[in-house]
This record gives sequence, structure tokens and C-alpha cells, in this order.
Amino acid sequence: MKDNDAGKDHPGLPTLSAAGLDRMDKSDAGRMPLHARVREYLRGIILESCQDGEKFYPEPFIIEQLGVSQGTARRALTDLAHEGLLVRKVPSGTFVRKRNAATKEIHIIMPGCDSVFLMGVLEHVLARCRAQGIPARIHHAGAGAHGADLVRPFLSAPDDLRILLLGVQQNLARSLYLQFSRRGIRVVNVDTLAENCGDAYVGVDNADGIRQGMEHLVALGHKRILLLVNEPMTEGNIQARVDEFKAVVQALRLAGATVECCRRNVWRALWAKSRLQEILAGPKPPTAIFAVSDTGAWVTLKALADLDVPVPGKMSVLGFDDDRASAYMQPALSTLAQPVDHIARRAIELLVNDAHPVGDELLPPTLVVRESTGPAPRVR
Repeated sequence: MKDNDAGKDHPGLPTLSAAGLDRMDKSDAGRMPLHARVREYLRGIILESCQDGEKFYPEPFIIEQLGVSQGTARRALTDLAHEGLLVRKVPSGTFVRKRNAATKEIHIIMPGCDSVFLMGVLEHVLARCRAQGIPARIHHAGAGAHGADLVRPFLSAPDDLRILLLGVQQNLARSLYLQFSRRGIRVVNVDTLAENCGDAYVGVDNADGIRQGMEHLVALGHKRILLLVNEPMTEGNIQARVDEFKAVVQALRLAGATVECCRRNVWRALWAKSRLQEILAGPKPPTAIFAVSDTGAWVTLKALADLDVPVPGKMSVLGFDDDRASAYMQPALSTLAQPVDHIARRAIELLVNDAHPVGDELLPPTLVVRESTGPAPRVR
């Protein structure tokens, strides 16, 4: 323990100060949000100055000493708890948990995004790491991030370092994998369906999901099925879903099935309502809409409600992902559930097992039938 301490209320702990926070490496800190800077500052104190089982600073003390908000302090502490460096016990307080240096470390690189799916995978990965006693750290790859900048902190890392790329943009994922592989660091890629992005890939079996969805709709009597592509076609998962839809349509000879591609970030309520009016006014409108993601299905449900089109009476709507909100839509959304926990489990197994991972692991989704799909109406 360092000689300087935080006062009589926290004997032995180093002094916390905003000045200490500001002394972090400016090249990195300048690109990090405040909660991440606080997290890194506190992590350094834990690793360098704390003993296993030692009581850590309480949240109000961190807020006062660093001059940050409660939300910032709480998020930093929560991240450190997720990584296994802290244990939060109510009402006793927060305690340090140190790991054996020989334990494999998993470092998760992911975009700073609001993807419900990616956050779900992250939640399951961290939970499994905690259960297995595996230290895990999160690194956010912000917009415009460069592979060389992200790799630099790992140059002096231990040999048992493992990297999980979670939903990283294709070009950046390739750059990171190239640089990590040169150093003999194992990389597993989740959700970036593209070549040369990791030693192994783990993700959903898009083709299987599309086949399950189409079988469900066809069994309900639907032949005029519109595939709503509300996500960028540059994403490998979306391209795979579109390709399989076209293959199923050709195999089943569904002449009334079509693909509607939307520009990115445009499938909003007003635009969707206008476009759906045009589609429904056509000579042979669809009786079912199959969206490539749940978010597209949500907006479709809203637009159809605004147009007074009953679901599923006159139009069935099917999603893909099973994000948490889908069960609470009106009507509740039928969808393909991503195997989130299975993806997280396999990714960790491939990272920590002795055998070097290779190839792709495509895990089947599960059809979840709720209220938004029903028998096809009589069509003109």
C-alpha cells in the first residue's frame, strides 16, 4: 500500500483527486468518455495499490474527490465489478478482488453503440467470466478508431491475453486481427460476419433463421411476403439474411415475395408510414412483412397502427433478434430469438481452451411465436 492515504475514513488507500485523473495519458483519455477515464484511473489504483479483500472507496467519496456525477461514478464502479476487480456488497460496501496473475485475461473490444443484441452478448460474456473467475476488460472502439491505437496498450500485455471482438466494424476488425495475430494473440470474433476478422467466428445462423421464419409464414398461408431490409446491406449478417430469403423464395416459387431495401437510418415512423401506404396501395400488396431486425419490425407495427391496418388480421409482422422490448409491443412481436447465451458461452470456450480455434460456428436461432403473426387474409 502507498504511504499517502485518503484520510482517516479510508486508511491505506491512495489519495483520490481530480488532478490525478487529469494526469492520465492524454492521447488515450482525450478519446475516452468521462466514465471510462474514471474507470481506468480506479483500475490503476486497484492493480497497483490494493490488496485482495480490501474495502474500496464508497461511491459518495469518489463523487466528492473527483468532482464527477453519481451516474459517472456508478458506471465506472459497475464496469469494474463486471470485470471482477470489485465486489459490491449491500450494505457492507465495495471490496477489492485480485486475481492470480496466471489466469487468462479476456479483453473485449466493441463499439460504443446502443445495440440491444451486442449489450446482451456482453452481459452474458461478463456473467460467465465472473462465474469462471476469468478477468475481463472492456475497450470501446469509438467512431474513427484506428487499429494501431487500439493495439498499442496491449504491446506489453502478458502472453495469456485473449481478445474478443464484439460487433466491431469490418475494416477495423480486419486491422485488429492482423496486428494481434502477428503477436500470437488469440482472437475470437462475434457478430462481424466477414473474412479475416478473427481466428474463429461465433454468431447466429442467419440462413436457418430465415428458413424458420419463412416456413412459419408459409404454413399460415402467406405467399406475398415482403422482406424489409432496414439495416445496412454492407453488414455480413444482413446480406446473409437477404440471400437466404431469395433462395427460399426461388425454391418455393413465391412469385409474390419481394425485398424492400431502406436507406440506413431512414426507416423511421413517418417515412415508414408513407412507404407502407405506397406498398399497400399496389396491385398485389403483401400479407406479411418479415423485417431483418426487430427494430424494423417495431417501426412497421407503429406505421401499420397509424394506418389502421390490423395486425395480424390484415398484415402479419415477423422480426429477427428477439430484443427484450419485442415481447411488450402491441401486439407482441413474433420473431427469431438470437442464441445470445450460447454465443457468449462458445466465444469464451474458444478463447480459453488450449486448442487453437478455427472456422465459423453458426448457432441456430429459435422461432418465438407471439401475437403479430396469423393466418393470411383472403387476397384480391
